[in-house]
Formats: sequence, C-alpha cells, structure tokens
Amino acid sequence: MRYLPIPRPGRTHRNLCAVTLLILFATQLHAQDVDSLLLRYKDELAVISDFWQDLVIKNEKGKLTANSYVSSDRLLIGELSPGIYNKEYIFHSYFNKLEDNDAYALIAGKKGYTKQRPSDSKTVHYDESNILFDDTKETEISFSGLTPKSLLKNEYSLSHNDIHILPSFYFQENIPVAKSTFVVTVPKYVHMKFVIKGSQPDRIKQTMEENKNTVVYTFSATDIPAIKHFESIPSSDWYALHVIPYIYSYQLPGEDKEQIIGDLDHFYKYMFGFISKINVAEDDEITQTATKLTKGDKTQKEKAAHIYKWVQDNIHYIAFEDSLEGLIPRQAAAICKRKFGDCKDMASILVALCRKAGLDAYFTWIGTNSKPYTWEETPLMKVANHMICTVKIGDEWIFMDGTHPLIPFGKAPENIQGKEALVGINEKEFKIIKVPEADGASNVSIDTTFLSVNGKQVTGRATLDLQGYFSWDLQIQMMFSNGD
Repeated sequence: MRYLPIPRPGRTHRNLCAVTLLILFATQLHAQDVDSLLLRYKDELAVISDFWQDLVIKNEKGKLTANSYVSSDRLLIGELSPGIYNKEYIFHSYFNKLEDNDAYALIAGKKGYTKQRPSDSKTVHYDESNILFDDTKETEISFSGLTPKSLLKNEYSLSHNDIHILPSFYFQENIPVAKSTFVVTVPKYVHMKFVIKGSQPDRIKQTMEENKNTVVYTFSATDIPAIKHFESIPSSDWYALHVIPYIYSYQLPGEDKEQIIGDLDHFYKYMFGFISKINVAEDDEITQTATKLTKGDKTQKEKAAHIYKWVQDNIHYIAFEDSLEGLIPRQAAAICKRKFGDCKDMASILVALCRKAGLDAYFTWIGTNSKPYTWEETPLMKVANHMICTVKIGDEWIFMDGTHPLIPFGKAPENIQGKEALVGINEKEFKIIKVPEADGASNVSIDTTFLSVNGKQVTGRATLDLQGYFSWDLQIQMMFSNGD
C-alpha cells in the first residue's frame, strides 16, 4: 500500500506535498485545536474533529467523470478510546472504486506527537453475515500503541464510474462531529441539484461560488451530535442529516444540445436500459411452465395467483449482487433452471411467466420502508432498493413480491406498503403507483392468559391468536429457525 498525500481541491493546505511539512502542519493544527476539543467533548470517548469530502466532476476527453477526495480526523479523548477507536474504515464497491488511501496516527506523548503508520490493513466483503451479498468491500485500517489525545487521520480517494449514481454525503457519525464539510466542484456547464434530508436541515450552511471555469457548492455544519438509533424507525436515512447531489443537465463544449439526465423521464430511460434485453428470447421451459400452471384457469386473477404461488414455492430467494448485477435482472430461463435468485430475478420470472400466460405484467422498481425518498423529489437509483412484478388486471394493479414465501396473492409485504412503485410499461411509458396499505382490522394479535391459584400453586395456560401479517411473520421465523 502506498502512502501518498492525496490532493483535495478546495482545502487551504492542498498544495502541501512534502511529508515533513505535512507532519509539522498537522501537529501544529492538532496542538492548537486539541485543548478546546477536549473541553467541548469531555464527556465523549472520541470526536471527529474534521470531516471533509470533495466531489469533483470533470470533463475528460468529452466524458464527464466524478471523483471524491475524503479526509477524516478522529481525536481520541477518553481513557478507553485507544482500545475502542483504533480502527479506520473505507467502504468501496464497483460503482465507488477505491483509488488511493493514506492513513496514519499522530500519537500524543509527553514530548509531543509522533507520526505512526497503521499496524495492519485488510479488505474484506462488507457484512458477510447478511443474507444480501453484494460487492461492497470494507477496508479496515488498524492502529496499535494509541493513547488518549491521539489523532487518527484517514485520507482516500474514490472514482465513481457512473455519473447517474453519485454518493450522498452524511454529516453524522456514531460519535460527535466537530466540523463536517461537503464540497462539490463542477464545470460551469454542469447544472447540479441537491436534496437535503434528515432532521434539523437548518444546521447546514450552504454557499455557492462561481469561478472562471467552475462552480463550487459548499455544505458545512459544526457541532453535530452523534447519530441516535431508534428501533421503531426502519433506517437512519429517515433522520440522519445528509445531502443528495445529482447532475440535472450538462452541455459539453462544442455540443449544441443540453443533455438532461436528472429528471424522472430521463432517469426512467436510463433504468429501462437495464431491462430492455431481458426475456426477449423464447424459451420452451418458460412456455411449458406457464401453460401447466394456468391450465384450466378461467380468469386472469386465477392465472396470476397460480404463477405467483409457484414462484413462492419453487424459486428460493438468494441475494447475490455483484457490480452491475445489482441493477440488471437475470434471464427468466436461467432462474427457472436454477430455482433461485434475488429480488430482480424473482421479478424477472414472474413477469416472463405472466406475459406468457397473456397477462399485462411489468418490471417495477420500489424502495422498502427503509427509504424515505420519492421519485419526484429524487429521481435517482437511491429511491429504490427492491424490484417486484406488477400485474394489471382490468383497472386493478396487483403487486407481486416473489421474495416473500408466504404473503398471499393480492397482499403486499409490509415493508413496501405505502411506497411509490415505478412501473415500467414500455421503453417510453411508466407509471408511479402507491402500494395500498393494509387494513389494520385484518391484522390482529390476541394474547390471552388464564391463571388459577390453588393454595400456594399458580397454574395457567396461554393462547396466542395471530391473523394477517402477525401470522405470516411468525411462520417466516419458524421456517428459518434452526430450532433454538
């Protein structure tokens, strides 16, 4: 691993390249700030003293490119902090490729600060215990010999290989952040848009500066409290303070037409490209399976229900998403043979079987309730983390999620109820339909306990009556329980 000073556009000390000057500068800055930070955060184990991210969009040989330059300074405060916060992490993937990184510690001692390189560094797949496997990697950088008042510095750069999928910037961490800054630098002919989500958005100070050839957008905040986690909320995206950047349009030099990529119509065109070549070839097994499953059915609902139940019973949910596989469904013929797939694959085989049976079936992008976004506000891939099949029968839209093995036909899993479904009708046409929410009266949990006292002995019995989603959720737990 190379330890190179990473240039960070926009920072006042970005031209300090000599290692000696860098150490002197960092030590001086640390000495100036450490006392005030220790006083302000005396009840904390650690604090992010400075977090900075530059998103730089450039024109390279007639093509827009995007790169991020990230810098994080973590100050250790409490006596326990050297044992708890002795690691730095970098998350990267196919869409956010790690290009370079430089990490070191300034260890506080009686005679000042000593620069120390990491004791170990390793890269593994992120969260391998999760049922969802994707290509996200975690680079873990470990330090030893740390002391309170030490400073961990982590700098790295990422290249983003698709300008439709730019990274969001989160101001909050699991520990307090003294200062956090997000800078976006673009050519003047690039039109950016930003969406701020999370609680207390007024904490963010926004500025825009026009230079000769570029526009620089800056979002900054100070004294940001550590993020809190609530069990009753699907994900921290609902309240964590973050900025979502995206390119709305651009007109490269020498071109006479503006390219719009940041509205819903153009985003849908981009997304449709990932399904346009799926299931276009005829397959005998798909035809025979659809014919067998719908034999004798008199209505379209009967056909759809039988196909849906067969997929639930016969196609096993295994989520494996590597690079572009996170966006592109696999061919239904392959899924039919393998008998397993992820959510996009379930949608693919449902769409293929339903269409072969004469039904109007469509690929549908949707976000689960962990996503607080809408398609109109943020016409981005960030809205959706799931794919299902939608069937239109008469005037009724029926949502079929093959990843849930028990939900009856016509019912939607609870994690997509009330969410906006982006239904892909054809290359140019789509519809946004809100998934209905279930009637609470049909989802009941009745817990009844009978007790009797006979002298000093207490006996009793308990019954639990579950209906609707309570029942289906319990059955799911029992299906995948190992008996413990």
